[in-house]
Amino acid sequence: MILVTGATGTVGRRVVELLAREGQQVRAMVRETEEAAAFEAMGVAALVGDVTRATDRAAALVNTDEVIACHSAYHDYSRPAIATVDGAATVDLIQDAAAAGVRHFTLLSHLGADRETLSQRFVAKRQAELALLGQPGMSFTILRAAPLMSELGRLPGLGAFQAPRSLLLFGSGESRVSPLSPADLALLASRAGRTEHARNETIAVGGPQVYSWRELGAVLERVEGERVRVWRLPRAILTALRWILGWIHPPAGDRLGYLEALYRQDFIGDPGRVGAIFGVGLEDFESWLRRAGGEAPSAPPDLSQERPPARHVEGAAPTRPLHEPGLETDEP
Repeated sequence: MILVTGATGTVGRRVVELLAREGQQVRAMVRETEEAAAFEAMGVAALVGDVTRATDRAAALVNTDEVIACHSAYHDYSRPAIATVDGAATVDLIQDAAAAGVRHFTLLSHLGADRETLSQRFVAKRQAELALLGQPGMSFTILRAAPLMSELGRLPGLGAFQAPRSLLLFGSGESRVSPLSPADLALLASRAGRTEHARNETIAVGGPQVYSWRELGAVLERVEGERVRVWRLPRAILTALRWILGWIHPPAGDRLGYLEALYRQDFIGDPGRVGAIFGVGLEDFESWLRRAGGEAPSAPPDLSQERPPARHVEGAAPTRPLHEPGLETDEP
């Protein structure tokens, strides 16, 4: 049995659907009864619970062979919620999983978790990473993801995904990012536990194209055929806003801290290594924009139209089939 937490999120829902279509035994952990009913209609076992509660974690881990942790409180924009859900509760889930005899744990983390402290998002993810590294009896995969393509339009100042077409940058805009398709992250997460070369690895995952923030306006112009106005302000203004809002409204300050981190250093994945490990190519940002048209992050995906078929990378390490004998659980 494969437990997927955060099963109603942007990535988690895709992970569940991918595994279900492959015939895997999946348990989706959700917080609302209505959400459980939707998964059960797909033939997926659903458990209503909260990852922060010990009794719910124990119930979710019964007869579980693999955990894929997709849960996050980031979109609550609350530092305490992120610290609790992404940090402390994830640490508890990791420890509980190891104690329950779980074979493999896949953690969705974030690029910068090992070096950034401006946002609780990075701090909590690093806390979870360290807990996972401290469980020698359970194999793991840590997927450190670049900013998701579907999230870019939700960042403060990145208004180019909405009308009017404009892009507000703080600083030079020279730092670089390799936006990642949510579908690609879900695909890798769904396969990590059955891919030999992904075991006990921390993998930087980003899209195949690298852009500076100032180049994103040109990308949108090419795709949309409309002019995108780029406005630049000194990064010191963003820093000042972060400090002020951090006192007045901490969640807003933390969100600006995340944005400032993106502007001050590179967030670039390693698609070559991803291809070598998983044997697939990743979708580039322009292709995603043309196909998805700025897909709403909360929209349930139609995986039949989700992404082009995964492209095999020549010379890649062989990946284990999703139904490899000996890796399936005995649970009906």
